[in-house]
Amino acid sequence: MQGIQAAAIGRLAKDPELRRVKGGELAVLHFTLALEGQEDTHQWLRVSVWAEKAEELAPKLHKDSEVYVEGRLSLATWTADDGTPRCGLNLSAWRCHVLADFRPPRRKPRAKSGAGGRAATAAMAELTGAVDPEFDDDIPF
Repeated sequence: MQGIQAAAIGRLAKDPELRRVKGGELAVLHFTLALEGQEDTHQWLRVSVWAEKAEELAPKLHKDSEVYVEGRLSLATWTADDGTPRCGLNLSAWRCHVLADFRPPRRKPRAKSGAGGRAATAAMAELTGAVDPEFDDDIPF
């Protein structure tokens, strides 16, 4: 296969879009990956997945899903609405795997009485996996 082959891991910037081309007989799934850069910056990669793989992945992907993609890299150039020239990277993926499905944890209702501080601490410990200081001395070492 000609061209530059590349692999990347990133999170979907928004929900993917499934389209049909060639009279509805070929599916293509488009999404944008946010690739982590240095110092909290991101690089953006537009990804296209084709045919059966597109149909298989469409219901599994949503905003913030972490995915691994592998495919052929290309540079796209265009003129923005304000007349400035733009460019970006596109990847036509032949391999795409969902790595993690990030969904924020559901929050428990907050306590209403004076024991609220202790209940909130226990709830936060449960969500984060931290050890409650009250039970910390039960550890045998």
